[in-house]
Amino acid sequence: MAISTYTSRVNNRVTYKVTVTKKKRGKVVARNYKKFESLEEAKAWESCMRKYLDASGFLGNHITAFTSVSEAARILQQHADWGFLTLCKTESSNLRVLSDPNWGLSDVALCDLDNELIETFCILRRGLSREKPLVEPQTTWSNLTTLSLLLRTARTRYKASVSEVVLKDADLLAHLRRENLISNSKSRQRRLSPNELQRLFNGLQEKEKQKRVKIPYTLMFLLSLTTAMRITELVNIRIEDIDFEKKIIRLRQFKGFSGNRSDTQYQPLIRNSVELLKLYIDQKGITEGLIFNFTAGGVSDGFREVVRKLNIEDLCYHDLRREAISQLLDMQLTLKQAMSVSRHKDAKVFEEHYSQPDINNMDDRLNNAEMPMSYEVLNSIKKQFRESARTSSSVTA
Repeated sequence: MAISTYTSRVNNRVTYKVTVTKKKRGKVVARNYKKFESLEEAKAWESCMRKYLDASGFLGNHITAFTSVSEAARILQQHADWGFLTLCKTESSNLRVLSDPNWGLSDVALCDLDNELIETFCILRRGLSREKPLVEPQTTWSNLTTLSLLLRTARTRYKASVSEVVLKDADLLAHLRRENLISNSKSRQRRLSPNELQRLFNGLQEKEKQKRVKIPYTLMFLLSLTTAMRITELVNIRIEDIDFEKKIIRLRQFKGFSGNRSDTQYQPLIRNSVELLKLYIDQKGITEGLIFNFTAGGVSDGFREVVRKLNIEDLCYHDLRREAISQLLDMQLTLKQAMSVSRHKDAKVFEEHYSQPDINNMDDRLNNAEMPMSYEVLNSIKKQFRESARTSSSVTA
C-alpha cells in the first residue's frame, strides 16, 4: 500500500491517492485505488484496507455457504462502498430489507435457503390482507431479484457453494405470482413534452442562481438527455477516460459492474455532449481526476425540488434516460444504434421500458402543422445553454 500526493498546477488543489495491491506468487492478483481530498481520510481508508486484507488474505473470499443472509448483505455493501463492485440505490435498499430480522431471512445461512423460506418472506412482506398489502408485490419481486444477485455473487465471486435453484424454480415463481405475492415492475411510459423540457431547463437555471448551489443542474440535465447515461455514471466520469477525438467515454463503474477493473464499457458522446463537457472542463480548469465533485443524490434531489415547484406530475430523474433513448428513435436511428448508446443487451427490456414514441401533438404533426418534436426543442435548449456558458466565460475572463 502507498499514499501518493498530487498538487494541481492549475488550482493548487492537493489530492491523496491510496493504492492497494495484492500479490500472489509474485503476480498482482488484485489492485484498487481511491483518491481523497483529506490526508486523514486517505489514512483511515488505508488502515481499513489493511485490516480487511489481513483478515481475508486477499481481495474477497469473505463469504461462505454458512454465512447468513444479513452477514453476506453487509459484506456485499461494504465491498461496494470500497469500490470493488457496483450496487445501485435500489439494490442497496433491498440488501437492508433482506438484513431486517422482521422479514425472516436475515439469520438464514445461504446454504439453507429453500422454497418455503422464500414464500414465508413474501407472505410477511405482503401482510395478512391481499387487497391492502404492506408492501407492493413489485417491490417484493425487486427484493428477490437482489437476493438472487447476492447468491450469484457469493457463488461466482467468493466461491461459496450456495444454491441459486430456489429463485429459478418456475413452479415456485408461478405460485408466488398466482398468490399475488410478487409481480414484475410495471413499465413506465412517461415522456416529457416540449413545454416541460423548456420549463425544467428554466427552473434548473433559476435554482443554480441560489446561494451556495454548486451543482450545475442544467448541464447534468442536458448531459442526461443527450447521452442517455445514468446519473450515477455521469457523476463518476474521469477526465482521463474521455477520448475527445473519438468522442467516447470509458466507463469504469456502471450498472452490472463486476468489480474487476478490466471490466469496462464504452459510451458514445453524441448530440454535442462532448462540447458541453469541454465547456465545463475549461471553465473549471480541470486537468485530472473526477470532473464532478458532487453526488448523484444531490443532482436528483435538486431535480425533484424543481419538479415539485413547477407542479409537473409523475416525473423522476430516471425518466430522462427514457426520454433520451426515445428521442434517438424519433430521430430515425435504428434499434441497434439506439441500443449501442443505451448499452442495453436485452431488446425486450429496451422496447418495453425505454422505447416510447413521442405522441405529443401527434394529430397536428399528421396534419402537417409545424409542431416541434421533443428532440428539436432539446437542440434549441442546448443552443441557449452554450450561448449562456460562453457569455459567462467571457465576463469572468
